[in-house]
Amino acid sequence: MRQATRSLSDEADLIARYLIGKSPNDRVKRRYEDAMHTLHGDLDAVDRRLWKVVTCCPFTFRIIDSGLAVLRPASSIRRKVHVMLAVLEASPEYCEYFLPKAFGPLYAVNIVLTGARAVFVGIIGYAALKLMGIKGQ
Repeated sequence: MRQATRSLSDEADLIARYLIGKSPNDRVKRRYEDAMHTLHGDLDAVDRRLWKVVTCCPFTFRIIDSGLAVLRPASSIRRKVHVMLAVLEASPEYCEYFLPKAFGPLYAVNIVLTGARAVFVGIIGYAALKLMGIKGQ
């Protein structure tokens, strides 16, 4: 049980760094662990294979996640990301990442560029998963 908890703590850390760029505190990690125990977030064979890639090479998380969003939107990895996103969003110490901010007139350019990057990474992710032999759900 201790190994499983440690694994979930590491998982929470990895996913939070992917989402907000920093490691969460221990309270958030415990909330994530509790949520995953309640939801029984077991990975199927495909997701286990992809999770192994993500844990070995965390920089691939964005690519794999975007590919899964297209090919396997109900995958267990995406579910883990959504659970951590909900935990972070509901935590007062991380809410500033999710609250609206005042933006200047050039922010529209940032939105367009961010959208273009998301489409580009989605295409790369889709291609990468197809090359790995991953099929859609």
